[in-house]
Amino acid sequence: MQHSLPSLPNWTLVILAAGKGSRLGKPVPKPLVEVGGKPLMQPIVETGLAMGFHRVVVVISEHTAQIKDHFSHLPLVYVTAEPKGTGYAVAKALEHVETPYFIVSGADDSYFYTKEMLTGLVQFHEKENIPLTMGYCVTHSTHAAEVPEHRGGRITRIRQDQEAFQTPPPKDIPAGLYAGKTEWVKEALTQVGEDARYKGEVPLPGIVHVGLAQGDEIGAFKVPEEQWHGVNTPEELAKAEEKAQRLAGN
Repeated sequence: MQHSLPSLPNWTLVILAAGKGSRLGKPVPKPLVEVGGKPLMQPIVETGLAMGFHRVVVVISEHTAQIKDHFSHLPLVYVTAEPKGTGYAVAKALEHVETPYFIVSGADDSYFYTKEMLTGLVQFHEKENIPLTMGYCVTHSTHAAEVPEHRGGRITRIRQDQEAFQTPPPKDIPAGLYAGKTEWVKEALTQVGEDARYKGEVPLPGIVHVGLAQGDEIGAFKVPEEQWHGVNTPEELAKAEEKAQRLAGN
């Protein structure tokens, strides 16, 4: 694989791959489970390297240490963290981020992300000059624990729990994708505590609530429906495989 010279010197890509993924019931870490003949996290790794981020940082845990061996031939930076939530993982990753901006993506949300979409996110965030942008996707699923409301490219509030579940589809959901100013996110994460709704973990969406409470502008960036697919259960994995086959024309 050939890699371009750095074209995004002010940006770091952070890939979250520390979760146990126990609901999937596979013998390998979830980011290494194959879809379309390749591991779930391989497309975002390849895309990140091709786009020329200053650095591609992958957050792993003792449960996902195999990832480091699998991609040992690629110039990735690894951070080991306990699986204590996406917010906790990002805080650990930011200790290794030297750039003023970064993108964070879940290893299991990103299989269908494209270079064009991620470039659009970078351009949107830089143009708007705001501290944080949340990627969202329209879904026809009835399940969603959080539903962001937005107007004019800005998040206005996030409906949660029963209010979110009762919102009829189609509805917007977080797409596991954020762009942020590094120092702002570092500070915001110090204000996000453990959340009982997330099994006592520190959730990354908490920084959106911090920003809204402070009166900061939080961007809303639409991820095309075909480019987002969360994989947490065998059923979702099967649907991801169907989508991969369909997009490949098989």
